[in-house]
Amino acid sequence: MSMLIICKGCGVKAGEEHKEDCGFRNIRQESNERPQIDPNHYQVGGSHYGGVTFQHWDFVIANHLGYFEGQITKYVLRWRKKNGKQDLQKALHYLQKLQQALATRQLRWPVSRKARCIPELIIYYKVDAVEEMICDLMCTYINNAQLEQARTCIQDLMEKS
Repeated sequence: MSMLIICKGCGVKAGEEHKEDCGFRNIRQESNERPQIDPNHYQVGGSHYGGVTFQHWDFVIANHLGYFEGQITKYVLRWRKKNGKQDLQKALHYLQKLQQALATRQLRWPVSRKARCIPELIIYYKVDAVEEMICDLMCTYINNAQLEQARTCIQDLMEKS
């Protein structure tokens, strides 16, 4: 079964020439290889990231987030556009597993660090103050009290949804 990938900028199929006015004309041809398409310029399945040039994975990379923190922030950022309350429930589920893994020393507590790219989240994802706080906490937590604060924030969003 083949997968159809379409550019979010101009609507052409992957491998075709982008339209002249497309902002995503970053296809390059290297010798006889297939063109390399910037993964930020298309989405496989759904449209919940529609047109966002700063993707969630860019946030994850910039902040060196682990698997659980990445999942939590992913669901918090997309809940309004995709699966609503269910996405918040998933974020909470991943948070519970993160807390368990830290408590049982399967994972180590991170060292103090600063969150990066929060302004980009506000601009591209139109996050509110609570969602911003959750994302910031996932980047900067160093103790369980901060994870509990994130839990409370997610629960507050669930009650409001």
